[in-house]
Amino acid sequence: MLKVLFGRVCMISLLLIVSGCSTQFGYRFADTFIEWQLAKYVSLSGPLEDNVDRSIDEIHLWHARTQLPQYRTVLDELITTLDDDKLTTDDIIHYSEQLFVFWQTIRNQLEPYSLTYLPQLSVEQREQMIENLRQRLEEEREEEADLEPREQRRERLDRAFERAKEWLGPLQAEQRTLIRRWLDQRTSNDQQRLAYQETWLEVFAATLRQPEASDYAERMSLLITAPESLRNEALIAATEANRVLTQQLMLDLYHTLSYSQKRHLRNKLADYRTTIDSLIKNFAT
Repeated sequence: MLKVLFGRVCMISLLLIVSGCSTQFGYRFADTFIEWQLAKYVSLSGPLEDNVDRSIDEIHLWHARTQLPQYRTVLDELITTLDDDKLTTDDIIHYSEQLFVFWQTIRNQLEPYSLTYLPQLSVEQREQMIENLRQRLEEEREEEADLEPREQRRERLDRAFERAKEWLGPLQAEQRTLIRRWLDQRTSNDQQRLAYQETWLEVFAATLRQPEASDYAERMSLLITAPESLRNEALIAATEANRVLTQQLMLDLYHTLSYSQKRHLRNKLADYRTTIDSLIKNFAT
C-alpha cells in the first residue's frame, strides 16, 4: 500500500511546510519517521527491510532535489501576488491545482516502489497490513460516531478558527462570520468518505492477496495513483461543491484582511520560503 509504505514522505514536506512545526527538524528526521509509521502496519526484517530503508532514502533525496525547488517557486509566485495585492479567484484555483499536481507527482514516483515491494510480503505480512488498516479505519469510524452533530460542528469550527488565526493573526468578527457560514454551507460527506475508504481497502486487500494475478500491477497501480476512481458520484459531487466553497471563502477572507493581517500572512509565507531554501541547500546538494 503506497500510502502506508511511502506516502508519509509527502506529508512531511507539505504538512510541515504549512504548519507551525519545526520544518528543519521534521525534514531532517523524515526517513526515521517514515520507517516508524511503516512499522505500525507491517513488520519487516532481513533483506526486505534493508531494501525498503534504502528506497526511503532514495525517495527522500528525490523529493529534496526535485520537489522542494518547485514548492519554493510556487511560494515566490504567491508572495509576489500578495505584494501586488491582486489575488483573484483564478489565482486561488491555480494554486489549489498546483498542490494537487505536487501530490500526484509524488504518488506517481512512489508507485514503482510499491509494485516492487508489496508482492515480496509474506502471506502473514499481507494479512497483518490488511488487519492494521482495517483497525485504523474502524477507529476513525468510532471517532465520528462518538461525537454528536453539535459537538462535531463545534470541533470543526474551532479548528477552522485556529487555522485561520495561524495564518492571519487575530480574527475580526466579519471573518469569523465568513468561516461559520462556510462551515454551515459545506456538504457533509463523512459517511460517504468512510464508505469510499472501506471500498478502497476491500479492493486493496483483494489485490494484495493475489500478487500472481496477471492484472496485479494494473490494479495496484490504479489504487496507488488514482484511488479517486473508486469514489461514488455523491462523494465526487460533495467534494467538488466543498472545494468551490473553500476557494470562495479564501477569496472572501482575503478581501477582509487588515494591513497587519496581510503582513502576517506575507511574513509567514516568506518564513516558509526561507526554510525551504535552507532545506534545499542542506539536503539537495
